[in-house]
Amino acid sequence: MPLKALLAALILKILISTGYTVKPPPGSDPAVLRGQENIASIERVLDKLTLDPATTKAVTPPARREALARLLLVFGFFEGSWYASPKGDNDAGTACGVLQVHAPQLLVEGATCTKVRASMDLGYEVGLRLILREEDKCGSLGASLTMFAMGPWFDPKTKKFSCPPFVLPAIQKRCKIAGLTADCRPTGA
Repeated sequence: MPLKALLAALILKILISTGYTVKPPPGSDPAVLRGQENIASIERVLDKLTLDPATTKAVTPPARREALARLLLVFGFFEGSWYASPKGDNDAGTACGVLQVHAPQLLVEGATCTKVRASMDLGYEVGLRLILREEDKCGSLGASLTMFAMGPWFDPKTKKFSCPPFVLPAIQKRCKIAGLTADCRPTGA
């Protein structure tokens, strides 16, 4: 099944998981329409970050690409309600865009909160770059997403900040909604 179709089906699952009632017909519901717009942004960002620009061949296995897309759609809803400039931390200027990322200029050269709030694509790009950077440090997507949510964990034994050795329950819930395991791996992995 094409990625777009998988993500379109996920929109309703995400909305229903929050208790939202989709207004019939679903194709004209405002939240569903926002979700569909987000799918297009997610696909463009994944193309940019997971395909070789010279050959347009995948450098990321299809199952991983699908898992990242699913996570972006879920986190895009829970962090920013699928808005490029959601209300919340954006108002105080401390977090930017659909994924509520701090300091986007450290992830994409020239990115500013103003630019991230104006571009759904840039919002997803800085968020995905942060998630992937933390995954490289932490060794797992679950720990990366927990670090994304809460920042570094203070280890009382070593008295240092490091990657969390656990996955927050809220992150586990989001991963399950995305169709992944509780520690954010594709099912069957």
